[in-house]
Amino acid sequence: MTGLEPAVKLRAWAARPTILFAAAYLLNGVLHEASHAIAAIALAVPAVLFQYRVDIRDEDAAPWEHAVIAAAGPVVSGAFAMICAAAYRHGAGRPGQLMLLYLAAIAALVLFGNMMSPVGDFARMEDALDMPSMARQVMLAAGFAGLVAALFVAGRELRAWFPADVSRAGGIAIFIAAPALVGTGIATLMAQPIPDGFTYARLSESLVWVVAAIGAWRGRPARAPSPLRPEWHALDAVIVIAAVIAVRGLVRGIILPA
Repeated sequence: MTGLEPAVKLRAWAARPTILFAAAYLLNGVLHEASHAIAAIALAVPAVLFQYRVDIRDEDAAPWEHAVIAAAGPVVSGAFAMICAAAYRHGAGRPGQLMLLYLAAIAALVLFGNMMSPVGDFARMEDALDMPSMARQVMLAAGFAGLVAALFVAGRELRAWFPADVSRAGGIAIFIAAPALVGTGIATLMAQPIPDGFTYARLSESLVWVVAAIGAWRGRPARAPSPLRPEWHALDAVIVIAAVIAVRGLVRGIILPA
């Protein structure tokens, strides 16, 4: 039976990174859209909050107000990434540490992805303010650099989570590939109904995690003994339930006070 112990232990927690990734994806999405909504409320702009967007009519806000509301989402996501990263660094050995890592990484991707996207929040801000093309190009370059750096660092950090009895390829599959592909799929499914364009975009975005896989492949394993805890914990259930309730509660839309 000794030779079977690593396999049994692996099966006990191998799905946890994927489930936590999906929950982190959902929570980041809700925070992002709620940030747009809070900005709209602060500016007294009528809006409706959904799980994947905030609806605002063009005529209900001035261009600068549209710009502020659009920028609020990714800016808050960037701040949230830094908060989660700091909490991760100070949470060694605690059950929520892996969740904090995924939260930080995904929030950073929301920020940098919006800097790169031709139809994202910063693009809407640029259109509303009629910003020059040079500013857009700088934003694109900064977003690309930030995206690659964030993913590479996340991959190197996840490398430390690979147990000693799991190969490097196996660890990448468990902590990066399956969460990015399957976890994104689960989160997208939980957020339905959303337009097909949003669905396809989310699923395709999961491919950028190949950069994290490269970072993990080049990273070093954790020093023994490792304080990292990949095992399931009761806190996981609380986080997952909160994420599902949050996103499903927005499906029908919430009319915001103006």
